Amino acid sequence: MRKLGTALHVSRSGNIIVKVEQKEPPPIGSRVFDRDMRRLGIVVDIIGPVNSPYVVVKPESSEVRLLFEPGPVYYAPPRRQLRRRERSRKKKSRRK
Repeated sequence: MRKLGTALHVSRSGNIIVKVEQKEPPPIGSRVFDRDMRRLGIVVDIIGPVNSPYVVVKPESSEVRLLFEPGPVYYAPPRRQLRRRERSRKKKSRRK
């Protein structure tokens, strides 16, 4: 788990806007959590200037928008999806 930045507000479209407080923004698809480690949603876009970007987080549900509180947020990088070939190689290696 890595610190992403500070959640500022909920946009008109219902997304959460986060000010990034690190050198590099997280990859799109990263899971975002609040300070109590409740899952807020997923990073869907990176906006703003390069030297101080903002991240757009799509909330998991409407409850997240209703319970939203500004404050620190954290992220976990997306899990790498195995390609079909890699999955079949893993299965073959397990059989031996």
